[in-house]
Amino acid sequence: MPPAIFYDPTQLILRSWWAPDQPGAFDDQRNVARFAVRGSAEVAATRPEFLALVAHWDFRSATTRLDEAKRIDRYGHDPLPVIGGGDLNATASGPFPAQPDWSAVEPRLRAHKGVRHPDGTWTVDTEAVDHLIGRWMSCGSGPDGNRFGGIGFHAVAELALRAGQPPEQAFAPTVNPGGSSLLIDWLLVNDAMRPHVIPGSYRVHVPDRAPYPSDHRLVTAVIAL
Repeated sequence: MPPAIFYDPTQLILRSWWAPDQPGAFDDQRNVARFAVRGSAEVAATRPEFLALVAHWDFRSATTRLDEAKRIDRYGHDPLPVIGGGDLNATASGPFPAQPDWSAVEPRLRAHKGVRHPDGTWTVDTEAVDHLIGRWMSCGSGPDGNRFGGIGFHAVAELALRAGQPPEQAFAPTVNPGGSSLLIDWLLVNDAMRPHVIPGSYRVHVPDRAPYPSDHRLVTAVIAL
């Protein structure tokens, strides 16, 4: 199931898109589109540009997901604004992303989404997403804290939280009932894109009834360039 990007050609100009089988394309260039904002300037070379990347990470292996995160980590400090997203099949550390009762999780799903510790306990896998946005470090016993060690990416869900969205909205699960009930579909922006995000626009769209059109939920946000 290869990922895809849909865009409005009346609003954006596609500058480049590396086809999967195009000679000379590096792994970190595939599924990365370079866009310019149409109508933003009369001279083409002065139109604002940004990168949009889309990913569908491995659902079985935490090790593979970390490798996939490393494949795109250079875009965190790219001088161009970057927005990325997709089904990353992993969540992030911190007090807000919900975790299941791992003792009650079906063993196959637990092996795919969890990490087993030497004492036999399980926690959710966060290494891949944390590699991009940083690991959560708490301040005291409450929900306050900050991320450390990231490589320039920021979770739009967390920007929404810091802008005042309640945790149950900003960190709503992105998988419909019957799945992992985790936040595993992410929108990420780099340092250059962060000022252009409208944090309050972030939404996880919960279907109003079953049968659901997908086992995953639509996640949206607005950027203004």
